[in-house]
Amino acid sequence: MGIRFSLLPAILLAGCAVGPNFESPSPWSPLSWFRSTPTERATAAVSMPVGEPVDVAWWEILHDPVLSGLMRRVDGNNLDVRTAELRLAEARAQRGVTRADEFPTLNGNGSYTRELPSKQGVLSLIGGNAATQSNGLGGRQGGIPTQTSIGAFDLFQGGFDASWELDLWGRVRRQVESADAQVDASLEARRQMLVTSLAELARNYVALRGYQETERIVRSNLRTAQQAVRLTSERFRGGLATDLDVANARAQEEGTAAGLPQVQQMEQQAINAISLLLGEQPGALSAEFEPPRPVPPVPPQVPIGVPSELARRRPDIRQAEAQPPISALPRPISFRTSPCPAAWRYRRPSCATCSAPAR
Repeated sequence: MGIRFSLLPAILLAGCAVGPNFESPSPWSPLSWFRSTPTERATAAVSMPVGEPVDVAWWEILHDPVLSGLMRRVDGNNLDVRTAELRLAEARAQRGVTRADEFPTLNGNGSYTRELPSKQGVLSLIGGNAATQSNGLGGRQGGIPTQTSIGAFDLFQGGFDASWELDLWGRVRRQVESADAQVDASLEARRQMLVTSLAELARNYVALRGYQETERIVRSNLRTAQQAVRLTSERFRGGLATDLDVANARAQEEGTAAGLPQVQQMEQQAINAISLLLGEQPGALSAEFEPPRPVPPVPPQVPIGVPSELARRRPDIRQAEAQPPISALPRPISFRTSPCPAAWRYRRPSCATCSAPAR
């Protein structure tokens, strides 16, 4: 008995080991840029970073209404962002399930059955006299009735089971904290997917406008080459040029025309990439990029905030920081109450001829 009581404090102290509280780290970062002033080669056309607050709608500094309209559609149409939203909803639902362990659990059930013995059952093989003689009643009333004396009967059943685990040592509390951290990590994963999709859309849009500008230049060069072929042909007919000059002009025209399909292919690939980012079919957005527009101008200044906030704004770093920090801790000792089952039954015969056995 003495050994049993001496082990009890050790067990209780082991059960109290729920782990330390998580503290967010404070990463070091410089207070200023390593190159905070522009060099002498910098011109007005070069975009310079400045330490101003970052605008969430950063694409507005490009002043392109088509790009702004596409950016607003990413949040609701991008399939990867929607998948991340479903994972976030799953994490929140799992957090609710974990949180429910802090409260009592009550399960109840009920049933109703109405039965009628078959006339071709076991009782049909036993006559009334045999039944009463087997019970020692000598044919008196109260023996096993014949198949004609048993009728339908009702059977009501109900029960419940209640249990409650007291979170004395903080096991459930730590699990809830871990679930909260998982929700934060899923939220940052969604934000990372959104930021990545927005950046990819802006990059493909700028590339598309560049391809459209390249196509315009190629078509202009093709028209110039066609005019050169006509002028050279007229000079050849007038005796001022040779057939070699005409052949060179035609070769220049065909070489310029050969570059047009390649530019058109890259333009279509950019349109398909934007369609994919917006959850549309390939080529579904071709009409929205007509007529061609110039490439968005480079802004003279780009606000990127202060250096100490750069790492804090990255979604991948925030997601890694939000990961559950106590997921590998051992399961602490907890006490669980015994369930208290209870049930009641009621049987009501509906046959008026049935009676209890004589005592």
